Amino acid sequence: MLKSIVGSLALVIMIGACGASMQNLRRRAAFDLGCDTVQVQNLGDDAYGVSGCGKRATYIESCEVDAFGSPTSCSWVLNALPQ
Repeated sequence: MLKSIVGSLALVIMIGACGASMQNLRRRAAFDLGCDTVQVQNLGDDAYGVSGCGKRATYIESCEVDAFGSPTSCSWVLNALPQ
């Protein structure tokens, strides 16, 4: 019983620690920029610059947190309008 509880807790922690994926960022940016191929550059502090089809945009990773301050779900948020 205790092993089952510990195993379930470990799974929850691992899932909660997962951030938003680069694949999700590329897919979202491709849609926002109207472009099939985009390049991603890490700008630091959970911010990424994305460029494609002559346009650029900035995204940040935004995470909801649980009562303990651990991230529960993360997604990419457009931080600066495409130029």
